[in-house]
Amino acid sequence: MIRCGVGNLNSVIYILVFFLVSFSHQKSILAPETKKLYQDVVSGLGLYNNFKEITELTPLNFKDLVYSKESHKLWVVEFYNIWCGHCHRFAPIFKSLAVDIYDWRDVVGIGAVDCANDKNNQLCRDYEIMAYPSLKMYPVHSPDTFLGESWQKGTAEEMKTSIVKELETEQYSGYSKRNLNLKPFNESDLNLLWFNVPPNVKYTFLVVQNEQTGYNLGSEVALDLLPVKDAQTRTVYTSNKGLMLTLPTTTTPNVYAVERSNNHVDNLQLEEASVKGIVDKIVEFLKTKGVNVPITEKRPVGNFEFDFYIARRVMESLEEIRKKLDKKDLSDVIFQVDLESALQYSLYHEIGNKKEIKGEKMEALKKYLVVLDKYFPFAEEGKTFLSNLRKDIMNRESIQGKNFTLIAKQYENSTQHPFLGKQDWIGCKGSQAHFRGYPCGLWTLFHMLTVQANIRESDLLAQSNFNPREVLNAMIGYITHFFGCTDCSEHFQSMAETMAGNVTNYDESVLWLWKSHNAVNKRLAGDVTEDPEHRKQQFPTAQSCSSCRDENGEWVLEEVLKFLRRMYSNISYIQWSDLNTPQPQSTTTTERSPAESSYSKRLRDETVGHENGFLTHENNSNNKSTWDFNVFDISLCVALYASSVIILFLVCVKFVVRKGYRKKPYSFDIGHGKV
Repeated sequence: MIRCGVGNLNSVIYILVFFLVSFSHQKSILAPETKKLYQDVVSGLGLYNNFKEITELTPLNFKDLVYSKESHKLWVVEFYNIWCGHCHRFAPIFKSLAVDIYDWRDVVGIGAVDCANDKNNQLCRDYEIMAYPSLKMYPVHSPDTFLGESWQKGTAEEMKTSIVKELETEQYSGYSKRNLNLKPFNESDLNLLWFNVPPNVKYTFLVVQNEQTGYNLGSEVALDLLPVKDAQTRTVYTSNKGLMLTLPTTTTPNVYAVERSNNHVDNLQLEEASVKGIVDKIVEFLKTKGVNVPITEKRPVGNFEFDFYIARRVMESLEEIRKKLDKKDLSDVIFQVDLESALQYSLYHEIGNKKEIKGEKMEALKKYLVVLDKYFPFAEEGKTFLSNLRKDIMNRESIQGKNFTLIAKQYENSTQHPFLGKQDWIGCKGSQAHFRGYPCGLWTLFHMLTVQANIRESDLLAQSNFNPREVLNAMIGYITHFFGCTDCSEHFQSMAETMAGNVTNYDESVLWLWKSHNAVNKRLAGDVTEDPEHRKQQFPTAQSCSSCRDENGEWVLEEVLKFLRRMYSNISYIQWSDLNTPQPQSTTTTERSPAESSYSKRLRDETVGHENGFLTHENNSNNKSTWDFNVFDISLCVALYASSVIILFLVCVKFVVRKGYRKKPYSFDIGHGKV
């Protein structure tokens, strides 16, 4: 018989409680793209902000786009709630669908409406949205009174197949006036392939397949190749015996290229019997013929488990930063927009304005791009941008500044929003336009790079890539050859002479730059270039880091290093648009209470109730009679309730087990009535 000891049971309970408490305080290290997504969520920007493949629909554009008589588009629209867990799990699938059919954008629109956004409340009511997420399909030329056809959610591939079938139905019915070549070619004469076909079309690709497969491969291939204006795709079923006799082989599925000038047929010898295999063969053939193939490269869509606790932390961080902004006390907050603004100015202005870059200047540029590529906290698109730019420049011995700008812009435009967008400085914003800004941003950029290298020290050692001066050498090269302030450049070069012997590891690299920056602050304190509202002082201040100085006011380097590592690795993706706060334009400070802050309205409480049997969310700002619980509070209550039930159950088990082990009765006890 197995006995459950009381002590062991108590241990289980203690472990469970410890786990629950630990879980509620967990800290996650988030990738830049994940940080940005959480930022968008808590700022009310939706799940698809800046995701070019999905159109954000609002009352201002919904009818103009979805019911347009000119665009000839079928629309698939997701109605979602940004605080809905199912919506977060579905978002990567919807994004994958949008990315996969982005080349169909002339005939298919993919849109999304965030019903949690106040501006969309009436829109979601008008379209009778009762659950999240809800998908609705709007056929071509739907009347503006049509509320949409409920559409089945599924995998990206399943939904794509449904779209193809809907487009085929519209083609067969003749309802859509645009010919997408989704009907099979049933003629036996190849000359009829060119009937009513625009003269610019030089090639027709015949996708041969068995009609019994139940799915038209050719239709999907035709849609994938819509951006190619010099070619068209037609489906041929094996039941078309007359045409099949004229083709080189009868293998299915297969694809053939027919040249318009002479009806010459090429067998492209399909290797992979799939839509991708067919499209790849067609693209390969067209490129050999010098035909432009502007097909979008399919990019991967990230997937992650949305954590409402992290979202709440981000929300609290936003509010804390707003309070610091009111007090003009942002010296210990690092903003991604400041880092990106400094990066953009350095690439497109300081480097781009050089007449010719060669020799030592070119070597300095290469070192600068290398450390940016390795350590700049970009998301995937930004990393691709910097990686492509670095690889291009590494293969050159010289380049003109204007050409560098053109190449950088080309790589930037070829990626999906590598930068947050055109935004003003936040942490580095001066009281007037000529104060702070880029110099502050450049200091911040290089501090961040030294810290990022410091954090990755173990990885660099494992790769036998130990070079603690790597970032500092890149900084010296940049300041020497590209920084616009000649006096500043010369002073920094003189300070750099002290680096030898003082920087032998990555900790010393971080601390050397910190000491140098404080030396500059001391030299320029009271200078005419000093911002009167942001005085140059020794950093960090006692308010920012009370443990960074001892009782005698001397620096405690170990604590300073910890502070710098923490500060420059905790990067905020907040922008002015997220704060929803007017950008400061003058030196006048206006005190605003949280209640008066327009940003605080984003941190609205949501009352959860049931209306007509459906779960609804209502703004609580005007409903004073309801309890002030938001979705996070409710989630926490549910978690605590569940944990309490488990603990009570284990306690009950403990007493049941103890009660079950009673002393065995003996005859002596029975005789004396002790049983």
